[in-house]
Amino acid sequence: MATFTYTPDRPASESSAPRVSQARLGTYEQRVTFGINPYRDTWSLTFSNRSTSDISGIITFFKARDGLESFEWTTPFSETAQFICTNWNARLESCDYRTVEAEFELRYEPGSTNPAIPAGTPTTFTWIPDFTADFGYESNTKTFGFGEGYTKRVKLGLNAQTETWNLQFRNRTNTERDQIRTFLRQARGQAAFSWTDPLTSASGKYICAEWSTQYNNHNNNDIQASFRRVFEP
Repeated sequence: MATFTYTPDRPASESSAPRVSQARLGTYEQRVTFGINPYRDTWSLTFSNRSTSDISGIITFFKARDGLESFEWTTPFSETAQFICTNWNARLESCDYRTVEAEFELRYEPGSTNPAIPAGTPTTFTWIPDFTADFGYESNTKTFGFGEGYTKRVKLGLNAQTETWNLQFRNRTNTERDQIRTFLRQARGQAAFSWTDPLTSASGKYICAEWSTQYNNHNNNDIQASFRRVFEP
């Protein structure tokens, strides 16, 4: 198993969206994760102002794997795992310096070093987001049309609305980043957790189906997460 040893620029961003199958009946839904590795993580990386020899080494490494063979790489979070690179591009900036942009996708390889799945079930999300929190509300209704322009609208279910929050957690320490990230990875986009929204100060059940973590520097991390309210016990 080959190892990728080049260090990317900062910031480096990881996008996460667990593999979840969802079945809905009205406002009730059932969520199930699938696959040996439930995580679908993608890293967006840049290697800028590198020497000709460095860029040649990076490109040769990618071409040798050709998006088929996985390789080992240690992330900026000091996690070693297996990845593939199916998408990359190179840019000529001068006679001596070039830039490569690449996307690494997490893979599970039996017998190799793979990311650990955090144990435990998340219960309450307690971290406070930034003030730039966006709330979205959409009514889930069905409209029936009759003659002469008359219509009748009916709510689909007892709690027919879709409530979403787009949250940001900027400039967080490595410790806080790891705590938030571990919590979301425990939930895997499947398990609902309690959270008190900042608009009404009311507690509800939410799931987080996608989030991103950006490593800016040591003890300087940004997390963006999308919370959706679910109405269940």
